[in-house]
Amino acid sequence: MNGTVPVVRDGHKIEFTLELGEIILN
Repeated sequence: MNGTVPVVRDGHKIEFTLELGEIILN
């Protein structure tokens, strides 16, 4: 999960990260 933090900081990949997070949570 921590690996997604830097990706979120990118800003452009926030949507992609959120979608990935939803899949992982589901």
